[in-house]
Amino acid sequence: MSSFADRFDPAAYADEAAVEVRAILDLPQSPANRAYLVPVRLFDRLLHLASAYALPQLRAIDPHAPYVVQKDDAQRLAAELAFLDGVVNDSLLGPHLAGMRSVAEECGRHEGVAWLVIDQP
Repeated sequence: MSSFADRFDPAAYADEAAVEVRAILDLPQSPANRAYLVPVRLFDRLLHLASAYALPQLRAIDPHAPYVVQKDDAQRLAAELAFLDGVVNDSLLGPHLAGMRSVAEECGRHEGVAWLVIDQP
């Protein structure tokens, strides 16, 4: 395992480009908007797991294009992230699953107009 230990070392991802998971609440420039950043390789790991577990919302994400959904789909995406967080034993990915889920849940709960945007670098 030592030759693959860097897969679980946060320093290995420190300077990597990041995918932005952003809740847009009411207006694109609203100060209430929240974002979470995930290193690209960890986001790729997430997408492969979503494919393996046949999770429809996460599988719909194109890793090469922005992904935008309204709050109902954001709630479904949050549920898929919670599922993965419960079944995957990945000490590095786990906190990112929780961070993304938090943004998706906030988007899904918002009383006004809301979108969840996943933007690739």
